[in-house]
Amino acid sequence: MKKSTIQSIIYTMTLIFVFNCTNNFVFGQTDTINEIQKIHIPPPPPPPPPPPSCSDMFSYVDEMPIWGTCLDKPKGEQRECSNEAVVKFVQDHLEYPKEALLHKITGTAVVTFTVEKDGSMKDIRLVRKIGYGTDEEALRIVNLMASEGPKWKAGQQRGRTVRVQFNLPVQFKLQ
Repeated sequence: MKKSTIQSIIYTMTLIFVFNCTNNFVFGQTDTINEIQKIHIPPPPPPPPPPPSCSDMFSYVDEMPIWGTCLDKPKGEQRECSNEAVVKFVQDHLEYPKEALLHKITGTAVVTFTVEKDGSMKDIRLVRKIGYGTDEEALRIVNLMASEGPKWKAGQQRGRTVRVQFNLPVQFKLQ
């Protein structure tokens, strides 16, 4: 004779409760239920941040901006030509401040600006100061470059034209 074994069977039942706006129990209400417990469900997590847009500013890109005086050069020579042209512009227009000469002040002031997508220069400001009139002179030269100089060829990142932050050191040296 075979032995019989007892098997356990687990049943899963789904219960649906419907509440109206006054939190009164509606479906299946009985006299034994006195109070309905409120269940707090946490809010969903916030959505992920949007992907970076093309209007973001970069400090370094695949193709750095080129100053307009060098656009006629072959592509491989434009970067070096641009650097040399900016240095020449600064040298040609730099007027050593009298107060700095009097106190024999030397050093490097750094001006930052943004080369926009259209090649214009915006947000020109001083990020490193020396004093004795040198800071104002560095800003004057870069503002002159923006107003009277040629436009820049905007920078490129992954084939797209982007805004690029540019730092220009202006060196004051006595000889």
